[in-house]
Amino acid sequence: MQNAIKDFIKWFIPPNISPQSEDYRKAGLVIYSIWITLFFSMIYLFVAMSICLRDLVDTLIITSIFFVTILFLFRSTGRLILTGNLFAANLFIISVISIIDTGGIDSPSIAWLILPTVAALMYANKNSAFAWAVVALAFIIEFFLVGLYGITFTAKYHAEARNVYGFFAFTGLFSYLLVIFVIYEQAKERFALQLKAANIKISEKNEEIQTQSNYLSEALQEITHSIEYAKRIQRAVLGDSKDLIEKFRQGFVLFEPRDIVSGDFFWHSSLTSLRGDSMKVLIGADCTGHGIPGAFMTIMGNALLDEIVNERKITAPNQILQELDQKVVATLQKKDKGEGINDGMDMAVLVVNETQQQAYFAGAKSPMWYISQGEIHQVKGSKYPIGSNQYNTVKVYESHTITLHPDTIFYLFSDGFQDQFGGSDNKKYLRSRFRRFLLSISHFPFSKQKNLLQQEFTSWKGSNEQTDDVLVIGVQV
Repeated sequence: MQNAIKDFIKWFIPPNISPQSEDYRKAGLVIYSIWITLFFSMIYLFVAMSICLRDLVDTLIITSIFFVTILFLFRSTGRLILTGNLFAANLFIISVISIIDTGGIDSPSIAWLILPTVAALMYANKNSAFAWAVVALAFIIEFFLVGLYGITFTAKYHAEARNVYGFFAFTGLFSYLLVIFVIYEQAKERFALQLKAANIKISEKNEEIQTQSNYLSEALQEITHSIEYAKRIQRAVLGDSKDLIEKFRQGFVLFEPRDIVSGDFFWHSSLTSLRGDSMKVLIGADCTGHGIPGAFMTIMGNALLDEIVNERKITAPNQILQELDQKVVATLQKKDKGEGINDGMDMAVLVVNETQQQAYFAGAKSPMWYISQGEIHQVKGSKYPIGSNQYNTVKVYESHTITLHPDTIFYLFSDGFQDQFGGSDNKKYLRSRFRRFLLSISHFPFSKQKNLLQQEFTSWKGSNEQTDDVLVIGVQV
């Protein structure tokens, strides 16, 4: 039965009021109070009927209907202050009619004028309570002044019913206020317990979150340390850019990983070909992805290039790409199911034959630019990358021959620089702008070229995140 009453009361609470809020407690309290007021109104209705207070009877019937209307209005609007004031207004109407019907300033019902103020204070706010207190005081003064001028309100009950009505008026008022205050204190205590329980749960949840946060922080720290160690391993395997630069007359390597480890890498070697020519091989590569996945590809690519070039002495750039492609496909192939992985790398291969003063280039989706006699030239790469087996045709990597001049500068690069978002319009840097910039700085010493490239990239990127790994290699043979 008790649960049924609670469910009935809860039905009138507006859905937009959170059960954890103070307004939820007030909403339940005002609904309880209206139903209790209706109960007392029914008692007084029978009392008023028994002593022939017809105006009060009519008022109690009308206000009872209005009390029910207030409940439904509150459920649809959820406006607590409005509901509290409507409740107070209804009590005020009952009090005034009762006073007029039972003798004016001498009526036992004069004390009822405290009810609107109490209702506004409990269910609306202090400002509303103050306003109703002023109205109640004004009516008491009005009734008093009316009496001074000889205007009286005659009680509409028999003289012998005065004591009966007075008893019900005072005891009823006391009982009503007592019940309301008891319900108010119980609701307040119940809400305090709920709030305490909620705070305990929140505290426990915060402790749990803090524990998880500490765990994640430690895990992140361990992962970061592992990746930092992987970075040292990758740098040790791939070698130092200083070794590359020393193999050429001048040079620089701009290497800016997006993450701790990189999916771009450079590779170089000096060797004697099978024909006895002195050869230098320079490679710039951009592996699928960046970060850890790309780093795995760089280690594999480095190892395979060591085998192809340093062990097998293959120095033709197109053959290097052909051999590397076959080995990457074979390594990544899932032979048990015959499925292929479309991971791989874009690569530019520059081979310098110092004996014959010739340079040879082949690219896998990567071009090369070289500047000779003040002009910039582009050598396109093949449309096929290294490693992907999604192409239903034989991959062909073309070799290009360049005659060396004393001032020839070669540039190999990944797409990280030109794909970086930034500038005033937050657009890509683009290859055409990159090409013009390289030409404009090509007359500077290589150390300054690297610094200018770094400054240009940082300025263009601005506050944006780095889009991809960046690799730019410039050498002069």
